[in-house]
Amino acid sequence: MNKAKEKKQKVCLVVVGCGYWGKKIIRTLIESFHNINIICVELSDTIISESKKIFPKIIFYKNIKEVDPMKVNGFILATPTNTHYKLASVVLKMGKPVWIEKTATCSQKNLLKIKNVSKKFNIPVFVDFTYLYDDGIRHLKDSIEKILKNEIYQIRSIRTNYGIFRNDDSVVEDLAVHDLTILRYLFNSEPIGVFASGSSLIKGKINDTSQIHLLFSQNRHAYITVSWQSPVKTRTLEIIGCSGMLIYKENDRNRQLDYYKKNHSKFVLQKTDIIKIKKEPLQKALEEYIKSYVIKGESLKECLIEAEKNQKILDAINLSITNFGKYITI
Repeated sequence: MNKAKEKKQKVCLVVVGCGYWGKKIIRTLIESFHNINIICVELSDTIISESKKIFPKIIFYKNIKEVDPMKVNGFILATPTNTHYKLASVVLKMGKPVWIEKTATCSQKNLLKIKNVSKKFNIPVFVDFTYLYDDGIRHLKDSIEKILKNEIYQIRSIRTNYGIFRNDDSVVEDLAVHDLTILRYLFNSEPIGVFASGSSLIKGKINDTSQIHLLFSQNRHAYITVSWQSPVKTRTLEIIGCSGMLIYKENDRNRQLDYYKKNHSKFVLQKTDIIKIKKEPLQKALEEYIKSYVIKGESLKECLIEAEKNQKILDAINLSITNFGKYITI
């Protein structure tokens, strides 16, 4: 398909779930793409009523099976994690590509089932690893290579805010899953073990705060703090290397990266980079999904393999939390 024809092609996408993230996806599609028709599937009458006021031109259904697969090109799942496996299976059996929000599924077993269905029907699956499309994270990766020469031995991450208090996932699946993707990308390797703890002040059995210590090969470590209990939204990464330190801060529109050079017994600030985000990571991810997965029917990356790696780490973290911080080999 030539580029001119590709640009003119009208695409119809079904967004399943119109909660907080589903609305954000719909808003991004409306604002960033001109040849898109959107259908939404949502169970809640209350959410449908609210959403119709925001998106008056969108057609709403209450059941995914009400959608005529012959009239749509792809699906986006923005529903609770425990629904992803069944919904993704329905979509793949329709012969349509599917976007799955993080966390992809609740278990490695269900991920394997999705992979098998995808392979059987030769339909691509896209798992949304939003931060891999973030210009700031890519700039940070480049700085680790050029400034620290990839000689890093510790990363500390803080990812906190107040709410949203979820009923389906803990703060680990909601927030720490982003850090797992980022850390694996920055270290360019997989963790070999974990200590983790968690606590809940609001939801009883669902942890809203967690401390995670991941161990990597060559005596490298990562420390993650995630919480829904902070009044201040914080997104910071500290990368400690042999020759210096990088401190990365994420703001709503810009990213800041400070480089501190190690000078005997102290670190001295050498420079500060302000990375302007020209295009939101979600928009870039949607562009890839629409162009490659929906229009061309191609899969550019092994999304399900990456999701399996994250799920394996998540399972180990949760096992460690359940066993009061016991070391778990990954």
